[in-house]
Amino acid sequence: TGSFLLFGAEGCLAATMPIRGSREIAQARWSAVALDFDTVCYGSSKVLSVGLTDLGIDSIDIRNATVSGAGFSLDTSPSVIGRTGTFAVRFTSTSTGTFNGVLTVTVDDCGTRFTLPLTALGGTKPAIVLSDTLLDFGPVHAGDSEVRCLTVTNPNCTSIDLWTDTIFAAPFVIRGISHARAIVLAPGDSLRVCVTY
Repeated sequence: TGSFLLFGAEGCLAATMPIRGSREIAQARWSAVALDFDTVCYGSSKVLSVGLTDLGIDSIDIRNATVSGAGFSLDTSPSVIGRTGTFAVRFTSTSTGTFNGVLTVTVDDCGTRFTLPLTALGGTKPAIVLSDTLLDFGPVHAGDSEVRCLTVTNPNCTSIDLWTDTIFAAPFVIRGISHARAIVLAPGDSLRVCVTY
């Protein structure tokens, strides 16, 4: 608020006009209520984008954009939002568990802030599950053979390459997996491996 004063030639106040104005506070809305990365495999990263739409008359100047929370980082951020600005957030999984964070965007000189919750699940480290811990053939008569089988399962969220080592040598013969060529076991899949003695 203020006043506009008019003075006559003799220096006397002739008229006063009040002046009033207001500056628009930035108004915006996220395109999502939160960014949910779901499960991200151990050692991997995932990038999600979210839009911030300007609901006001003027464009929005981005003063600062930050991400808090372990594993989260800001990949890209606009400097000005005319209609909609896109922010790209990355989550990198380095351990298992639930992770939470916040994307905070500070705009205009008034310090107006827009925040967005971030959530992610860190997947397990690559491992396999065996249906048995020991293949025990027991006593086998000369000239006879016995077969023992087990199931190999991949419980992870990433594929695993499987192959044998040189421990499988005569008189053992392994079927279902090779020493020369790896077998790719997809997430959740199982493989039956048999050994003949």
